[in-house]
Order: sequence, then C-alpha cells, then structure tokens
Amino acid sequence: MRYNSIVVCIALAAAASLNAAETGYDPQQILKQIQELKENQQRLQQTVVEQQRTIEALQKQVAAADEKQKLAAEAMTVLPPPASAPGTPEATAAKVLTAPSGAPFRIGGGRAYMDISADVLMASGWSSEPNYNSGNAGHSTLEQGHHDPQGSGFTLQGLELALQGAVDPYVRGDVFIAMNVDNHGATSTELEEAYLTTLQMPWNLQVKGGQFYTEFGRMGTSQPHPHTWDFVDQPVVWSRMFGPDGLRNPGARVSWLAPAPFYLEWFGTVQNSKGESAFSFLDTEEEEYAGRTLTDRGYSSAEDLLYSTRVQSSFNLTDEHTVTVGGSAAFGPNPTGENARTSIYGADFYWKWRPVKNDHGWPFVKWTTEALWRDYDLAEQEQEIAGGGTEILPAAVIRDWGFYNEIAWGFARPWVVAFRVDYASGYDNDDPLLSERWRFSPNLTYHFSEFAKIRLQYNADMAKHFHDEIVHGIWLQFEFLLGSHGAHKF
Repeated sequence: MRYNSIVVCIALAAAASLNAAETGYDPQQILKQIQELKENQQRLQQTVVEQQRTIEALQKQVAAADEKQKLAAEAMTVLPPPASAPGTPEATAAKVLTAPSGAPFRIGGGRAYMDISADVLMASGWSSEPNYNSGNAGHSTLEQGHHDPQGSGFTLQGLELALQGAVDPYVRGDVFIAMNVDNHGATSTELEEAYLTTLQMPWNLQVKGGQFYTEFGRMGTSQPHPHTWDFVDQPVVWSRMFGPDGLRNPGARVSWLAPAPFYLEWFGTVQNSKGESAFSFLDTEEEEYAGRTLTDRGYSSAEDLLYSTRVQSSFNLTDEHTVTVGGSAAFGPNPTGENARTSIYGADFYWKWRPVKNDHGWPFVKWTTEALWRDYDLAEQEQEIAGGGTEILPAAVIRDWGFYNEIAWGFARPWVVAFRVDYASGYDNDDPLLSERWRFSPNLTYHFSEFAKIRLQYNADMAKHFHDEIVHGIWLQFEFLLGSHGAHKF
C-alpha cells in the first residue's frame, strides 16, 4: 500500500510538470496540491484504521457478553467443574468460576421469579456455668435463645433456607425455613416465616399475611434472623420477654407510609397468641410461670388474639449520619387466668455514621439501644400445698423492664469491633427467669467477604441465680452464605 502511494505521487508530479510546461502553470502550486492530496490520503487511511479498531472492540464486547451469559448458565447447574492440576490455566479458570460472584441463584425471570439461598451459622466455645460443662445446657438459663449457643462445645445455631421472589407484579413471597441441632444431636426443623406482601396498593398502604416475625422493636423489625445480629446471642431482655424464638405467629399486618418529607411508617398487626413464639402471652410449653399454673385455652373472642402496633421514622442528619427511632406495643392474653392480660412496650434508637468516601462501607460506626417494659397479670389461683389443703395465691402483676445498648465500629475493612451491655430487672430474684441480670459482651468480627465471616465474643454474666458469681463464656462463631439473600431492612 505504501509503495503504491509513492508511485502514484511520482506519476502525478511528472504529469503536473509536463502540464505546467505546456500551460505555463507554477510547478510549486502543483506540488502543494499533491502534498494536500497525500495528507488527505493519510487521514483517510487513519480513519479506516480507527474504524477497524472500533469494530474489533465491539466484537470483543459481544464476545464478553456471550461469555457472561454462558457463565451465568453454568452457575445454575449443580455439576462441579472438572478437576485440574494445581497451577495450570485450567485450574485458575476453575477457581474463578467457582468463586462467589454475587449473582443470585434465581429460578424464573421477568415479573415472576424466586431467589434461593442457604445461610449456615455455627458456634463453638466454653462457659464456666456448671450445667453447660455437664452437657445439661437445656436446664440452664444462661443462653435462653433458640439460636444461641446451646452449651460448651459445638452448636449449629441454624441453617436458614430462604426462598424469596415476586409472585406477580402485585405480590411478593418470602419463606424462611430453619434447622437446628441441639446439644444432644437432635435435629429440629421449623417454619420461621412464610408470608405474602403486597407491592401495589393505593394510599401508601401495604398488607402482609402469613407466618411472620412481629414488627416490634429494632430486633423484630430489622434483625429477626440470627445471621443479621452483631453478636453471637440475642439480648437478655429480648429472651426474657419474647422467649427463645422471638415474637412471631400466623396473622396479618397492614402498614401505612406517611406522605412526609422523611421516612415515617405505621404498622398494625393481629396474630395468634399461642405457642412458644408468643412467650409472654398464651404460651403453655411450660406447666407454670412465676409460681402460677398455666392453663391452655382456645380463642373464644377477638380479645384472645395478639395485637401489636409500631411507629418508625428515619431521617438523615447529614450525608454521613442517619438516625432511626421507633416505638412499639403488644397486647394479648396470658394463661394464668381467664381475664389475665399481658402488655409489652418498647422504644428503640439507631444511629449510623459512614463517610461519603469509604472503602466498601468501611469505616463506620453504628449504635443501637432498645428498652422494653412489661406488665404481666398473675391471676388469682387456688393451689394445693404439701401435706394437704390448699392456699389462695392473690392476683398480682409482674412489672419488669430491661434494655440492651450496643455499639459496633468498623474501623478498617474488613474488621468490626463491638460491645454490648444487657440488663433485665428482677421481679423475683429466686426465679432464674425473673431475676435481675447483667451481661457484658465485647466481640471482634472479620468479614472474609459479604458471603462469610468469623466472630470471637466474650460474655460476662451476673445474676442472683448464678450465686452472685461472674459466669464467663467465650464463643467463636462462623457463618457462610450460599446463593442470593434478599436485603434486610435498615
């Protein structure tokens, strides 16, 4: 191409010279025109080269998109990649393909789909509480939560299977199934949640129905599942008032988002009031509570159901500071008598700081505090006494309260250090479920990625039923996530 251009230019120059001689034109003017033609030819060649490069770049993008679709399709299969020798290109490629990419494991598409995930939470450790070391953790009140460590040694705190997705443009569905292994090796499976939520309703309304955690307090609204906690175990006051499984039951909930310049939402819920997942209400898993015999009964009227309400608001103080405040209340019957009632009230506060310029969310500081109050009626009862005869237990009211205050500091990616103070007041210091209690819990968490973390936590427990001694506990927790897990509320 280059030699042809030179020949053409020489020929043009010769012809121009002859023509100039015959016509009297200036040869310098003709040479200038030849130079301009040559420059135009070079620009044309450069344009062709640039267009060719653009075509090649677009072809590479198309090939990359095809490869991405191919990898996504392969990720949907359960067949592992073929084994390759370490260090070979095939082994390196296989390692990349099997690493978590953040892409959801999804069935279906468009307006109807389902994301699937499995979250595994395991803890191991030791406690100075004698019942834990003797293998009788079930008879201890040290860790009262169902997903708390169940004794010295190893505990599978939970395998949570989540099925989440859009049913159609108007409704979405969420299902959470949990499996646990107790300290005797027995496996239990429970349906934690299975509910529908409307997506399009007038007047900023939303309806939820099925089996679900009650939107009560910070724990019940934003952190009902154990893998969302910043600590190995649930707060003492939460176990005291809502039992080992938290507050959840079949029912329906309606919420209203206020048309305000900041986030403001009201929740109203009605649910069944029976079972261990309604601990302070019609729960008769145990035969007695606070010295009263518990009697199971059915629903004879609307008053026998569990009613709760919550108001929650959130706003930004600045671009780096966010505050969330809430107030909750729950009302329902309890099994100590026909007209015995329980009322629980709560107030919670959450603050988070994160700079605008951050490293994948680090650094950050978040502070949570929540306080609960409870009025639990103890109906008048006639009970038999040893040696014969009966006695009348007068009506009374358990008025207790408690709080937890926790702060977490993500000081450098991927490290987080946290500290929590727990307190529950004492109605009866001789009753392990009602005695005054303190707990102090520092911990350190390392996030391998958004799919896995490891946490080390120390607990110092003090209560009357621990014989005024400090009970020490140290726990190592590990979590990993498979698949796509939906985002939790802020």
